[in-house]
Amino acid sequence: MHPIYYLRSLLFSLACLVGMQYGFAQGLSVAFPSDSLYVCQDSSQVFEVAVKGAQGGVEYFWQDGSTDPTWLLTQATQDMEISVQVWDGSGDTVQASVWLTVLPECVLPGDADGNRVANNYDLLAMGLAFGQIGPVRPDAHTQFVGQAAPAWGVSSPLGPDLVHGDADGDGAIGFADTDVIGLNYQYPQDIDNSLIDYANGVPVAVELGSSQVFPGDTVHLLVLIGDSLNPANDFYGLAFSIDYSSPILDSAAIEVSLDGSWLGSDGSALASIAKGFGQPQQIDIGITRLNGVAVMGYGLAADITVIIDDISGKKEGVEKVEFKLANLLLLDENGDPVPVAPISEDLLIDYSNGTANIQKSAPENDEIRVYPQPARENVMIEFPASFSVETFQLWDVAGKKLPTVGMLSPGELRLDVSTLPPGLVFLTIATDKSTITRRIVIR
Repeated sequence: MHPIYYLRSLLFSLACLVGMQYGFAQGLSVAFPSDSLYVCQDSSQVFEVAVKGAQGGVEYFWQDGSTDPTWLLTQATQDMEISVQVWDGSGDTVQASVWLTVLPECVLPGDADGNRVANNYDLLAMGLAFGQIGPVRPDAHTQFVGQAAPAWGVSSPLGPDLVHGDADGDGAIGFADTDVIGLNYQYPQDIDNSLIDYANGVPVAVELGSSQVFPGDTVHLLVLIGDSLNPANDFYGLAFSIDYSSPILDSAAIEVSLDGSWLGSDGSALASIAKGFGQPQQIDIGITRLNGVAVMGYGLAADITVIIDDISGKKEGVEKVEFKLANLLLLDENGDPVPVAPISEDLLIDYSNGTANIQKSAPENDEIRVYPQPARENVMIEFPASFSVETFQLWDVAGKKLPTVGMLSPGELRLDVSTLPPGLVFLTIATDKSTITRRIVIR
């Protein structure tokens, strides 16, 4: 070792032994970012100090003999003290030290399931752990970078320690943490579709609430989970994507309403998240209960409001647009996946006459139109004038008759639904040939 570095090393060691800075620093100061530092177990990290009041050049001497301006810790395995000696061109010298604590968990805020991505599936992990408390994360912030944290000692049903659900680091998993998912949102991961079971799975469908819309309209995409034959017997949370094959939606204007959702029919609070992307053409949705108890039922789960983009004049002819459900993950209260049966919706876009008329791609024999959806005051049901309607009746999802007040005229039935509670109801229309059933969503 060069004699000057040997002397500096000796003086540095003596200064550390007596626990004080040495030399007279005439205004020279050196400081670490804080009085104590934290690092994730087994991670590497670069440390530096802020130097003020230096005259001329600056030299560094770290505790391991390194003379670089920064010091690299290649692998954090145990707590330790980091020390540095600094000289300036006038010969003034100052020593600074800080205690480094190694913590076992490395939290990426918003990544509750521990896969290093923040998206709608993390809402499910937070829902399963909602209300849990543990140690506060030191020096916490919500930027999507790894932050050292003490373990809470309890594993999430989805794998990692519960501390990963504490996105804001305040020591509790709550609504503020679900907001952080949106701040750090990324594209969804691929979900194993082996739990798709079209024969026995819980039906999950998305339907256009109106049978006909135009550019600039705010429309409703109705999320329906379960039906009378295949109800969701143990629902706790659902995450999925809606892929659409033509750029007809304003991806920046998407909201989720849970009013009237059967998922909270027992009074339990719910949380949701929605994120739209222009490329890929996709909407991500997450919905979860928060009280640790599953619920059984079927019908309207959520109402997604979107705005139809101005697509008129961009194409010609008639285009079929598919709304496809993808990446579905339905969980029970234990965090176990439940088989699902996704149902897609097709739309037809007619670009003729310089406009874009969007309507449901219905079967040829479907001649009944129900609008508006959702409904608040009245619902109109249009059908061919040749239909001979004998009776009509509204039912709730449990099969109980509801008060049915309507005015029937040739080719049209007008129903008053203003007294009905929000949710999904069914309308049966008996004709001289058959009985027809339609869903109606009440807001």
